[in-house]
Amino acid sequence: MGLTEKTTLLKIEIIEPYKLIQYIEKHEVLRDGVVIATTNNPKGFSPDQDISSAPVEVQTIAGAVWNQDIKDTYLDYLLSTQVDQSL
Repeated sequence: MGLTEKTTLLKIEIIEPYKLIQYIEKHEVLRDGVVIATTNNPKGFSPDQDISSAPVEVQTIAGAVWNQDIKDTYLDYLLSTQVDQSL
């Protein structure tokens, strides 16, 4: 049978107030159906990021919670926290 790989979405969280989406993927390597290695990969996206590389479940949630008001509020937050580089 040889080596195979399996990726499973373990957890999805929405972090307020800007609806940041964090999730954990579990990646397993199997030899002849027996797990020989496992890693958990935390990932996350904010409303200003491209989520096309995220799992479909995460994209669906982002489409539901990232309305224009959230995106604008998050952008305002980012602009308000920028450090003036001219000093």
